[in-house]
Amino acid sequence: MSKVHVKLCPKCSGIKKKKLVEAGIPKDEIATGCIGACLKKHPELAGMAYVKVNSKLIAADSKKKLAKKAAAQL
Repeated sequence: MSKVHVKLCPKCSGIKKKKLVEAGIPKDEIATGCIGACLKKHPELAGMAYVKVNSKLIAADSKKKLAKKAAAQL
């Protein structure tokens, strides 16, 4: 079993696991749960999609761009 590299919040991230898998990230490297980047704490992320890749927050203004960025970070 490989280590989880990508984590997304199903409530706040603005992207679904399926979109990341379509971008080439293996399912077993994606986890869901709180990533500590709620809009209350980070209002600059409003209108963006974001995930944590290797514990670093990655954000983009579209789901497609975010999926490509996340895949490139691995």
